[in-house]
Amino acid sequence: IVLPGQGAMPDCMQSLRDSGVQGAVLEASRSKPLFGVCVGEQMLFDLSEEGNTPGLGLLPGKVVRFQLDGRLQADGSRFKVPQMGWNRVAQAQSHALWQG
Repeated sequence: IVLPGQGAMPDCMQSLRDSGVQGAVLEASRSKPLFGVCVGEQMLFDLSEEGNTPGLGLLPGKVVRFQLDGRLQADGSRFKVPQMGWNRVAQAQSHALWQG
């Protein structure tokens, strides 16, 4: 199951509830692999600081905001939060998701 998310955590969770999809996601997660993308990954946790929003509770923990006040990137620019764009990712260990 791919759980995408676009926008703010409170809006995504509200939409999931209002659409009736939340129950289906929770039921399917009991027997199927689940992959959260962007805010979809945040929704998997117990709580997000963004709007103090309860998540699905599939993963224990709280999503916290980056503490970047007064910090600069290596090029002297400020960090953007939320950061949107493409980043380079290096696979640290083998995983079945990437096989085949």
